[in-house]
Amino acid sequence: FPVGPLPDMILPTSNCRTVLIALEAEAFARDGNLVDPEGGVGLLKFQSTNISASNYSYKRLNFHNFNNR
Repeated sequence: FPVGPLPDMILPTSNCRTVLIALEAEAFARDGNLVDPEGGVGLLKFQSTNISASNYSYKRLNFHNFNNR
């Protein structure tokens, strides 16, 4: 499942139907340019215990509201 830049840690719920994913998103060089993807948290939810590529939803949470703090 593609979830975002540099997934670092995951935390599944006890029933494994929801997984929280820390997106570390470290900066890196590509063709001489600095690429600095934004980090965040991914929320992967499976609609049933049948875990498959067609049975999930994904939402990426960001921290934009905290940029000025």
